[in-house]
Amino acid sequence: MIRILSPAQGETLAPLSREMLDFIEKPEIEAAGRINWSDLKSQGIDRTVPSPAIVRYEPEINGRLVLTRCEAGAQPEYVPAVGGRAEIYDLMVGYDYTAVIETDGESSDAVRFSVSDQPPRWIYIDGCNNCRDIGGWKTDGGRRVRQGMIYRTSELDTHLVITDRGRKQLKDLGVKCEIDVRGFGDTATETMKGSGIRYHNIKLAAYDDIFTCEQKDRYLETYRLLLDDGNYPLFIHCWGGIDRTGTWVYILNGMLGVQDGDLCLDYEISSFANWGDRSRNSDYFKAFKAGLMKYGDTPGEACEKFMLDCGLAVSETDHLRNILTV
Repeated sequence: MIRILSPAQGETLAPLSREMLDFIEKPEIEAAGRINWSDLKSQGIDRTVPSPAIVRYEPEINGRLVLTRCEAGAQPEYVPAVGGRAEIYDLMVGYDYTAVIETDGESSDAVRFSVSDQPPRWIYIDGCNNCRDIGGWKTDGGRRVRQGMIYRTSELDTHLVITDRGRKQLKDLGVKCEIDVRGFGDTATETMKGSGIRYHNIKLAAYDDIFTCEQKDRYLETYRLLLDDGNYPLFIHCWGGIDRTGTWVYILNGMLGVQDGDLCLDYEISSFANWGDRSRNSDYFKAFKAGLMKYGDTPGEACEKFMLDCGLAVSETDHLRNILTV
């Protein structure tokens, strides 16, 4: 008889490290000088590659783990189970799952467990770093940004090189579209060519450099890609997935209703990558916020009005809220 030892029935898993949880509780990053976001320098070690959740079972035979998210229409995932152990990556925050171990002729009883509702949802893409779902954050309307729709990552080439396993992981996520926002001094290349993933290179700036007519036209081009349901899931990246990508995510999630404290926290979490610290108290981030807040009285209002100034219609921002929040 196969028996799952862990997680226990009804257990809540907390995928984030203790270091990450402590940071979320009290982020303390000293303001640094202005970042050259088109020519980053590797600093220290990367701490963004997530550790897997482990399912342990007995006897220590080989089979497969059948993992099913407890949501209407969710399809089961199949994970190799070897010698009493199976590794799970990319669990969605705030959801319940059931786990069953199967062999050719036998299966365990189902174990139901929960995942902590604390974002971010880190994603493992072999060869890349700073990969995470932009979803999972709560909105001020009592909803949550939908997971599994938009991923943010580092670049896939040049300074970091995605592996064959990483390519498969992107495909397994169902990704249909890549938005590469590099191009100011750094190199933009179609790394996933031949994969069937549609590629768009739209050269975005970051921080207070985004308020020019040229940049607003380019931001509009990226936002219009989000209106096509056929582009989801998609991923967006620059070099480190921090500055240009971080600016873009701040504005989008702000429009969706994520509160300013979480928007700033999500930006600062990129400090766990090896591209230097980022702080909401830095002069360049404050300059971005000052420019943005000319559009509205609250960050949410300002983010939406910036998107409208870029050229989106109110009906289109409403549409984005409908498809990107749950």
